[in-house]
Amino acid sequence: MSLDLKNIKNIIFDLGGVLINIDTQISNRAFEALSRQTPEWLQAQIKVIPAFFKEYEKGTISKEAFVEALRQTFALEASSEAIIAAWNAMILDFLPERIQAVVAMRKTFKTFLLSNSNAEHIYKVEEHLLRDTGYASLQMLFDKVYYSHEVHLRKPDAKIYEQVLQENQLKPEETLFIDDAPDNIAGAEKIGIVTWQAQRNGTDVLELYQLLQTQHGNF
Repeated sequence: MSLDLKNIKNIIFDLGGVLINIDTQISNRAFEALSRQTPEWLQAQIKVIPAFFKEYEKGTISKEAFVEALRQTFALEASSEAIIAAWNAMILDFLPERIQAVVAMRKTFKTFLLSNSNAEHIYKVEEHLLRDTGYASLQMLFDKVYYSHEVHLRKPDAKIYEQVLQENQLKPEETLFIDDAPDNIAGAEKIGIVTWQAQRNGTDVLELYQLLQTQHGNF
């Protein structure tokens, strides 16, 4: 992908599908195994994407309320522990070379993580981060980390991008945002942030690293 990044001083990264591989279908199949209903019925429910998913990502409902909403919506016959395990099943692995590229980019650019997430997913993600890369926490990799459930905002709401810019005194035209969701990319573009849409579980972080080296010199 060709993009002029010569004026970029800051990079904001998404997490799932950009830094860590995920597969939501694995969680869907896990919920199918726990449900009293047919796979067809469950898929119809999943397609609706109940509002409580977004509320949990914004931190406005508790873990217990979220689990009970999953149990009722998808007719799950399972313990809370089994439901959380199914919810986390989508979280796969980190490619160490991606993380190495992020660490290298931080030497030249201010770097941030901005993720629509929840406490359960972050706990599991950091288990995988330690297993795959040796880093104990995502906080170690960036100048600052923003999780939707902690700031009570989620992408693509303009307020969450504006919070990152304002708190860190970043200019949107000097800031690159990389995400795999078109809606999130559009939300950032509306306030003037430069964007790069990643392909789910692709190699875009490595491609970005190579392009930045070409345009800014090796670092």
